[in-house]
Amino acid sequence: YPSGSDELQPERMMNYELSWIHHLADCGFNYAVNLFYLKADNLIQTVKQHNINTGEVENKGVEVEAIWRLNRHLTLNTNHSYLDMKEAVVGAPVYKGYLGANCHYGKWSATAGLQQVSGLYTETGDNAHQENFTLLNATLGYQLLPQLGLWLKGENLLAQTYEVSFKGVTLSPMPSNNKYYKLSTGDTLVMIPTGDAVTGWVNAGGPYDN
Repeated sequence: YPSGSDELQPERMMNYELSWIHHLADCGFNYAVNLFYLKADNLIQTVKQHNINTGEVENKGVEVEAIWRLNRHLTLNTNHSYLDMKEAVVGAPVYKGYLGANCHYGKWSATAGLQQVSGLYTETGDNAHQENFTLLNATLGYQLLPQLGLWLKGENLLAQTYEVSFKGVTLSPMPSNNKYYKLSTGDTLVMIPTGDAVTGWVNAGGPYDN
């Protein structure tokens, strides 16, 4: 954990949001729009594993999301956000968008999601660095029995290599190919690395939502 500091000043923050949510029951379409404005002073961030005050932060942006149930088998969903930052913030992207689809037919289920991240700050200041990447994940499932299901999942199918930031700490570049099998029985989950972008697992404790 980052070390503490007696020199830290308390954060002060003011946030405004304006939201609009609309449901169109006749066609199974729901959408929401959210406008926001945030101004903060003495914002605390973790830089090189130390908590420091980073001064004033002023952000504004918009978020949009929508869900469209085309029929009882197929649902589409999407969300997008744009962030205008007066001062760059580690871990905050300028744009993030997602487009996904869920399909269920009998015992079969399939999901796919495409995510775009642009302008993600992993470092700020003189050595400011931004990441841009596109992630594609997909899952195919089959329910053999009420308490037994099989899943095959592919992660990062476009083989992207990128860096992310967690609590102000830039992590090592995410590998372009990850493969591991998952065996799930009830609440027990075992992950076995094997080396590419496909994941498979068996769930013997009921449907496993991932």
